[in-house]
Amino acid sequence: MKVDKLVGSTPLPPQVQHLNTPEFYLVGSGMAIAGGATDGKWGFIAGPHYTCSNYIKREEIRLVIDDVAHTINFNMHRARETGIYYGTAIVADITVYLIDSACKGDPYLSRQILIDNKSASKEHNISIKAYITLMPVENGVKDEWAIDSDGNISGVVLCQDTSLFSAWGT
Repeated sequence: MKVDKLVGSTPLPPQVQHLNTPEFYLVGSGMAIAGGATDGKWGFIAGPHYTCSNYIKREEIRLVIDDVAHTINFNMHRARETGIYYGTAIVADITVYLIDSACKGDPYLSRQILIDNKSASKEHNISIKAYITLMPVENGVKDEWAIDSDGNISGVVLCQDTSLFSAWGT
């Protein structure tokens, strides 16, 4: 794989340019799928096996620099020779990379965010916030926080009991 950028230890291949106009993009594992506009804002997440209805209305990433929130518009493109999409955004002297990916057969999707402080002299207090607007909750749908080994919130878990929708009513 040809590497276009190295962000920390993460190699990013060259981006594939859009044909004519930017298009809605999809990231899927065969179990879960999500997609959105090229600004990096997701408009749907579905699964398992793409059979359940959409879980979200909208998901948006915001960058908080020194206690000031900034809406980020990424310029998402497919990474050449991969199924990964990534985009960059620059806010002041901070470059933010958003990488959307999925591993075949896994029941989850990944949104990895890498931050690069380009300032040679200024430290920043930086955090990321994800604003998620869920679809109206139906029977059998639950949402909860994913907690890492240090007790920190590290993601969102959206689940639906698909047995409630069996064609045989069982």
